[in-house]
Amino acid sequence: MIRKTLFKNRFRYTAFVVFPMGIWMMSGCATAPSAPESVPEGPDLQAAVAASDCAGARAAVARLDGAGTSAAVVLEGRLQAAYACLHAGHPEAAFEESRRFLQAAPRHVHADYARYLAAVARFRQWEALHAGEEPPPPDRDSTAARGAFVLFRDLVRGYPDSPYREEAVPYLMRLRQGLAAAELRAARAAGDPEEALARAQYVEKHYGDTPQAQKALALRVKIHEARGEEARARALRRRMDRLPADAMGEAGEDDAVEAPSSCRESRP
Repeated sequence: MIRKTLFKNRFRYTAFVVFPMGIWMMSGCATAPSAPESVPEGPDLQAAVAASDCAGARAAVARLDGAGTSAAVVLEGRLQAAYACLHAGHPEAAFEESRRFLQAAPRHVHADYARYLAAVARFRQWEALHAGEEPPPPDRDSTAARGAFVLFRDLVRGYPDSPYREEAVPYLMRLRQGLAAAELRAARAAGDPEEALARAQYVEKHYGDTPQAQKALALRVKIHEARGEEARARALRRRMDRLPADAMGEAGEDDAVEAPSSCRESRP
């Protein structure tokens, strides 16, 4: 018999690390989503979650739903499945289960957890775009990064008392760097100098606290020099000379993406 329980009032913050190790390009760190404290309903779902079996977990939830199990139990199952899918490296499936949870119960007591899972899933999808040797096209890169950024931003704004707010901050920082890097690549690739200048100025204006903003300034100098506009180039060089020695940042020329690292094994 399926033992029907509701979620307990809190989740454990037992972090699992699924991000690849590498050189981190940001200060701070983020924990990966933690497993819900409650026990999954039904032996099939329990086994699937324990084994990080994404397909098995989703199938078990579908069976619970089809058998007329209570809505509370099905909702719990969806969060368990989303967690299992994220742990297994299937962010698309994790996002879908989180989305279906929120569609069914947008004001649920654990809606913040569902939103956090959805946001991390979108972050992983954006991160996957940078898995190859070459960065993705800037437009595609920006669209994916912005989608994840909006989800984290809405979590921070909409749930001021959520424990997941602090976990969202490093992701937001990294996504801002990613958005700036995509815009800078678009500026460098622009065939029209006016478009390149406009994009570079956009980076400086909207992402002034990132290393990419300083690189955008350097790009503007090169464009004005190439056009013989020495007075404008000289004025920008004076701005660069007044910057701190490390203002250009430590990001590589291609602004490669690294994910936030989990730097704590657990939280109270």
